[in-house]
Amino acid sequence: MPSEIERHTRFDHLRYAQCWEDADILLAALAVQPHHTCLSIASGGENTLALLSRGPQRVMAVDLSPAQIACLELKVEAFRCLSYPEMLTLLGARNPEVRSQEVRSQEVRSQGSQRTLGSLRSQFYQRCRQDLSPQAREFWDGRPGAIAQGILHSGKFERYLALFRRWVLPLVHSSATWQPILKGLSPTEREDWYANQWDGWRWQWLFRAFFSRFTLGRLGTDPEFLRYGDQSLADHLLGRTRYALTTLDPAQNPYLQWIVLGHYDTVLPYALRPENFDAIRQNLDRLEWHTTSLEDFLAQNDHPIDRFNLSNVFEYMSESHFQTVLNTLHQHAAPRAKMAFWNRLSDRTCAANNPHWQPLVGLAAQLHQRDQVFFYKRFMVVQTPAPLAPEGDPSNPTSSFLRP
Repeated sequence: MPSEIERHTRFDHLRYAQCWEDADILLAALAVQPHHTCLSIASGGENTLALLSRGPQRVMAVDLSPAQIACLELKVEAFRCLSYPEMLTLLGARNPEVRSQEVRSQEVRSQGSQRTLGSLRSQFYQRCRQDLSPQAREFWDGRPGAIAQGILHSGKFERYLALFRRWVLPLVHSSATWQPILKGLSPTEREDWYANQWDGWRWQWLFRAFFSRFTLGRLGTDPEFLRYGDQSLADHLLGRTRYALTTLDPAQNPYLQWIVLGHYDTVLPYALRPENFDAIRQNLDRLEWHTTSLEDFLAQNDHPIDRFNLSNVFEYMSESHFQTVLNTLHQHAAPRAKMAFWNRLSDRTCAANNPHWQPLVGLAAQLHQRDQVFFYKRFMVVQTPAPLAPEGDPSNPTSSFLRP
């Protein structure tokens, strides 16, 4: 039976070419161990790959969208078949003007002119292509422009952010105004910069128009994804953007750098950092992926799951549907399983008296304070209660679920 979101939404195009949830806080929340089995929403793929860096026994990626699975597949083969600099080049992660010497050395001259970066990406894609599934191969073969541009740029949401960067941001301020915030300012300097140089009627008016529920729903994602939640999307995002520009340090925020620059500058998301490349690469064989809904996957799964990365999928469900899925997830959870997910507009939380999932309120709040992807109003971390020990056995205290 089709899920709630399947009945109203198309999944034949790439909505997210990269993950827009902070993998650093995800990994801190889940504390993945080598014996764990993990379930992860595939989305753009990076956060699923980030789980592999911790060496779990098994990672199962699930997504309704064949396009998102194709995105994950290509990134898996990029990690497997390419060197680290080549992988970044195929993805389009860095400014082409600052490519590493290793990649530059592979460029050849053809008919007296240097091979273009697009041609180089096509060459790297051909090296990955042979190990893709027929479905993923067909998807990417039909999108040579996305390969030439760098696949991180090819999602609907990334194209929406590019519109903001190219057409809206210049109407607010020149680059001379916003560049200093990326160079590293103190918290006091950032507050002063925001109040006296950045915040004004033009910024607020254009931001509210561009990031309204109407505009984002049609140009950036899908209206159905914003169906639930009564809060003004633009007001929420405006407040969270101020937080990202002042309380957090933009010079250390890869996601903010992508929004304003169109590439990563001084920092990268977790899965794309050089120190994590080998750990992810050596564990790729522990990853599997499934094009299906979360509910249908669980109905077919018979292996206890220790860790869940569920992105913000609950926002696409009614409250009653959310509670049903929570109960189903518990039926497939191993003892002391942990689950992490985000809320943007809709309130999808676990009550303190939930018999199946106990919220780790302090841990979640602490991690949310440093969430570099500032779109979300809440980060949730929940855990199944520890099994009750036999009476008189002090080795398994019933209060242990409160420990992160």
